[in-house]
Amino acid sequence: MTTYDYQLLKEKLSSRPHQLDSLEDWLLLVINTARAMIDNVNKSRLTDLKEFLDCETTAQMQLTYDHFQGKFGQADFSYRRHPNYIYLSSLVAYFPDYPLQEKHKVYIKKCMDIDCYFLYELT
Repeated sequence: MTTYDYQLLKEKLSSRPHQLDSLEDWLLLVINTARAMIDNVNKSRLTDLKEFLDCETTAQMQLTYDHFQGKFGQADFSYRRHPNYIYLSSLVAYFPDYPLQEKHKVYIKKCMDIDCYFLYELT
């Protein structure tokens, strides 16, 4: 299911929308981009993604993403200045604040298992 979601969102992102209108798309994007950062810098830290499960709102997820940028998106991150990274991070930043329900946390867990990345696959 989530791999299918990944492919659908990848197609949407190929047209470079200025923002996402689906909470599920946004959740997948956040987790996938954060995972790409960690995977690029230190694969042994992928369990850090579980921090997103403690978030109660999308605003908290944005703050957690910012924290990940500080931890993993610095000098050791080879895509730090790549246009795809800048674009994906802008989509993370510009999303309305919504409360997260248990079904969203279940979806977030599924997103954590995807090991292909928008960061590398967008053209």
